[in-house]
Amino acid sequence: MNFRLFFLFISLLFVAPIFGQQNWTLKKKEKEILVYTKDMDQSSIKQIKIVSTFNSTLSALMHLLWDVKVYPEWVPHCKSARSLKKISDRSIYYYAESSFPWPLQNRDMVAHSYFEQDLSSYEIRVTTDNVPDEYPIQKGLVRVQIFKAIWVLKPLENGKVEVSYFLHTEPSGNVPNWITNRFVDKGPVETFQKMKKLIELPKYRDSSFEFIKEPSALNN
Repeated sequence: MNFRLFFLFISLLFVAPIFGQQNWTLKKKEKEILVYTKDMDQSSIKQIKIVSTFNSTLSALMHLLWDVKVYPEWVPHCKSARSLKKISDRSIYYYAESSFPWPLQNRDMVAHSYFEQDLSSYEIRVTTDNVPDEYPIQKGLVRVQIFKAIWVLKPLENGKVEVSYFLHTEPSGNVPNWITNRFVDKGPVETFQKMKKLIELPKYRDSSFEFIKEPSALNN
């Protein structure tokens, strides 16, 4: 079996129990953006799923997701973000700080993002794992210990891509869970709206990468 296909298959086995397709509750539908939540057995913090259709190429979306320094322009409460190291075109480590309202301390996180593409469907799956020990603890900040996110980019016909985002995170420290859950469906719509505007910029819109295969046949 091809190594990349094997890796994708294994990742799906681990993803299914965390972000299964059952028992999602639609919390909001606004401007063709759907926001779902789901309870977790292992946590009192809800999982979140956001789904919408983008007028975009896969390369444009991947360029935006890989452009860590602009996260503050579209990721909710992101104060700063920077790349730590690039393992390959498909694998990066990054550091980000998130703003929290007074009297809470800001949070920071260290993450490893990597992606695989199914060359039969052209679907891309981007996985982000929390790796809190990969960067020194910063004074005055609370390091996030639990974070898991997955982006699924599914090509459609006529130059469209269905984007699904799955997230489970816990802010660590003394933040009541009810506060976290209260805001879990507040930022996603704004996030996707900002993404849709950013990918219209020429530097994203005109992107092309050898390591990403575009489904040109779907657009004919």
